[in-house]
Amino acid sequence: MALPPPLLSSLRRALLLAGCAGLAACSSLHAPGPGCAAVAPSVAATLPAIDGFMIDKDDPSQYASWLGRKLADGRLMREPINMIVIDAAAGNDEDAARRLVDAFSRAGYAPRPGHSSGYSGRMDGKLYAQQPALKDHAFSDYMWAFSNNHARFFGPYPGAAGRVWIGASSREKGVAHDYVSFRQSRNSMQAALVQHAGVRYLGCLGLDNRLDLASEQTGDHDGYASVLRME
Repeated sequence: MALPPPLLSSLRRALLLAGCAGLAACSSLHAPGPGCAAVAPSVAATLPAIDGFMIDKDDPSQYASWLGRKLADGRLMREPINMIVIDAAAGNDEDAARRLVDAFSRAGYAPRPGHSSGYSGRMDGKLYAQQPALKDHAFSDYMWAFSNNHARFFGPYPGAAGRVWIGASSREKGVAHDYVSFRQSRNSMQAALVQHAGVRYLGCLGLDNRLDLASEQTGDHDGYASVLRME
């Protein structure tokens, strides 16, 4: 019998930790990029248990893969969660959604059409719907038919430090929506939010969601999510 995604994720993490015990080589297995400092333990303690992958839009028992198609190497590209936004000032869920859209719009990532939608994310075992909520929209910095960085966020989770959103950010190329990078998009989006929307960067959180398997991969993703705070 197939295991459900949350259990598979937990099992994979446990196996990884067991296999890395006492091995210095594992310290760099999921090394973040330059300038990616670990988020403070006090911040990490306020976050829910985060499932490290975007959930499929048609089957919530499965993880989402890039357009459901295999890449040139014959493997599926599973889409990782690589951004976390904590809204410390939203008054309610509706306010949090409005503030998220406003922040991304000010950063140059307004909701744009031409992207698949209807995905979800999982925190503390509960599924949360996508923002932007408009059908066939995602936060994006350019038209879908050209190279662009785009993201889908899920939440908000009522956390101890504010409402929490988790997001899957990626860069694609051209009309075919060909995969380019997860890391480039995350870093570009993070920088734009900090510079133009008054969002504070708190550091990186390891989610152990980097894959390099015979049937699936996560491209250039490093296993970390950028953590930001809206105040």
